Amino acid sequence: MRFFKKDYDNTYFDTLTDVTWMKRIDNRQKIELIRSIKPSGKLLEIGCGKGILLKELQRYYSVSGIDISPSSIVHASKIINGKYLKVLDIEREKISRKYDIILAFDVLEHLKDPKKAIYKIKKLLKRKGVFILSVPNNYGLYGSLMTRYFNYIDRTHISTYEKKRWIAIFEDAGFSINIRNQSLFGIMKSSLAKYSSFNLIIIAK
Repeated sequence: MRFFKKDYDNTYFDTLTDVTWMKRIDNRQKIELIRSIKPSGKLLEIGCGKGILLKELQRYYSVSGIDISPSSIVHASKIINGKYLKVLDIEREKISRKYDIILAFDVLEHLKDPKKAIYKIKKLLKRKGVFILSVPNNYGLYGSLMTRYFNYIDRTHISTYEKKRWIAIFEDAGFSINIRNQSLFGIMKSSLAKYSSFNLIIIAK
């Protein structure tokens, strides 16, 4: 894998099969959060990668996944049987189905026009559906340094906005949002956690 990432070739996704202990904890925390908000239903993960999170979520949901990487979708289809998995670019292509839950972890910062994508995603939600996502925190000393570091090594990060801008975009799209902070200590409601957070978890309804 290259240290600097500039585009989405196969090397970009090389590490996505590495399920480290930290990744297992991260996935468990996300699953607990998702199930606490909506314990069942039809679920779509945008940017599903090689299907590591979807593999666990299929125990509870009817899962679907999209990603721009053909090789990732091929891998995901091997561990998620009989499900809707497709190579698709959320910015350029249409999705006809509707979902109870849509996920986009570490996705929006890669998009040229995340606002347009958010408007599109809202139309894909069923009544009382929920959109759960993460974006870089980009707040305070720790968050801003982490964001700058990852922007430096991953040049596909092109929309790492500050929190107030994300809030404005979601509110303009008609969402009611709740924001939590993700750090090495977990996903927390406390506003103090923003000082040690590397990701914002946004729950949009």
